[in-house]
Amino acid sequence: MSKCKCASIPFRFEPHRERADAETMIARYASDPTKTTEDRSAAIFSRIARHESGHIVASLAHGKQVDYATVGNGNPHVSHKFTSGEMTVDALALIHVAGLVAEGSPAPTWGHVHELLFSARERDGGICDLCRLADLVVSCTPDMPNREQINRVYDCFQTCADLFRSPAWSGALAALASALEERTLLRGAEIASIVAPFNLSAPLKSISPIWTNAS
Repeated sequence: MSKCKCASIPFRFEPHRERADAETMIARYASDPTKTTEDRSAAIFSRIARHESGHIVASLAHGKQVDYATVGNGNPHVSHKFTSGEMTVDALALIHVAGLVAEGSPAPTWGHVHELLFSARERDGGICDLCRLADLVVSCTPDMPNREQINRVYDCFQTCADLFRSPAWSGALAALASALEERTLLRGAEIASIVAPFNLSAPLKSISPIWTNAS
């Protein structure tokens, strides 16, 4: 089976304030080759800002302490204390998929999820959100049949989409994405100020467990 393409992208976890050049971002993240360089670059930063903001929203909703978020230097990411807040597999899985759901990407194909789970079992996965999700699922539900694991992954995407339709999550996402796209780097205090009007944990009360017996 082929490796996830994330394995070929160098990555550094640092609070970057400067953006990478348009050519670098297009080579790594562009999905529409028909647009101009300027249009594609602007669209990429807008999409990535929503992606990282999605991770922030899900993280804060589950009590995670966010240090910073950046879309700079071609290495967009959110840094938080991963051991803070809720540590159930449901919480961590929702945080992993929140970026993809927030940016509007479709759920991965059945075959792709199967490949990712296989790579995770072989300890040959990458560092992208889906690879981390696969590693989490394999590690936390080792006795669950493969087909059931895949079904639960799709349940996770659907649940996350439902959460982002709530006023709290959608409002916080819009506010954070706008600020992150404009400033490139947001520190924890800035993030806390932006999301202060939104009760991010409240929508979690309306969802059903995904991996009921996993923790």
